[in-house]
Amino acid sequence: MAIKAKSFVHASDKIIGTDGSADGVLPEDVEDFITANVGTLDATTSLNITCTALPNDRIFTLVVLDNS
Repeated sequence: MAIKAKSFVHASDKIIGTDGSADGVLPEDVEDFITANVGTLDATTSLNITCTALPNDRIFTLVVLDNS
């Protein structure tokens, strides 16, 4: 697999979830992206997650996977 990347923008009230299957919540969306692209993480996969605040109480997240 080559490098795969995905960006997300979430409202600040969607960065913590209590339901393990709540789509639209930051941790669940990141987990779904990883699962869909590599299944599970292992020693051959590099994972980078970067977050930053945006105006209007939003969070930008960039997830990069590399297992080449």
